[in-house]
Amino acid sequence: MTTTPLSFLHRLTISTGVTGHCSLPTAQEERIRHLVQTILKGMQECTRQMASEINSRCARHASRGREQAPLVREQQHIVCSCLAPGADRLVAQEAQQLGFSLQAWLPFPRVQVSYWESSDALDAILGPRNAPRNG
Repeated sequence: MTTTPLSFLHRLTISTGVTGHCSLPTAQEERIRHLVQTILKGMQECTRQMASEINSRCARHASRGREQAPLVREQQHIVCSCLAPGADRLVAQEAQQLGFSLQAWLPFPRVQVSYWESSDALDAILGPRNAPRNG
């Protein structure tokens, strides 16, 4: 008897938006960064647990004689931010450090970045203007 793996879902994606548009007190920035890291790591752990539970439940319901491939093979985390100075940017930076993908929702075309601030600050987060986009 041949077995055919069953697979319907490959990636569990969790998207998180952040908005704040506020400056952060310099004296509290490290404390805020630590709190943001803790929250983002908790989200990653919850996603791992959800994937594990989905795979476990589906394996129990697999048909006899069929190999059950995991339904969730990877987890993806996305953070969506306008990248405004302050909380928006801090969360985006911390999320990227933890492996989150970034979706930047800029309120104007990137070529008009001088309206907002120097392009160097934005390039540090987004990469060079003509760099290929991922995801």
